[in-house]
Amino acid sequence: MQSIELQNIMMPSTTIIIPAYNEGKRIGRVLEEIADFVTVNNLKWDVIVSIDGSDNTKEIVEDFSKEYTFVKYESGRGRSGKGYAIKRVVDKSTGEFTLIADADGAVSLQDILNGLPYCGT
Repeated sequence: MQSIELQNIMMPSTTIIIPAYNEGKRIGRVLEEIADFVTVNNLKWDVIVSIDGSDNTKEIVEDFSKEYTFVKYESGRGRSGKGYAIKRVVDKSTGEFTLIADADGAVSLQDILNGLPYCGT
């Protein structure tokens, strides 16, 4: 995976919320991309994964949270739905911006970054 580096761009503090229901097969790739980006660019970002389901998603996110202090998670019970998974953690957002990302990487981090200059306009 190629690192995404910023050049001469000021990035606001940002919280990424990722609702995840049984995403064990995909969440690692998404977290790896975000963790690499935040680390390489020394950003004041945090990631909150809101976990529902019964697969190994929680264990994967726990491993990332041990290595990267900016990765946090909260687990729900059963399947509460995407909206409630977001609602459960949105008040823990500390960034100037709060982004919602899918656990399957449906929208790439690069696409998210390309849209940031349009925020607040």
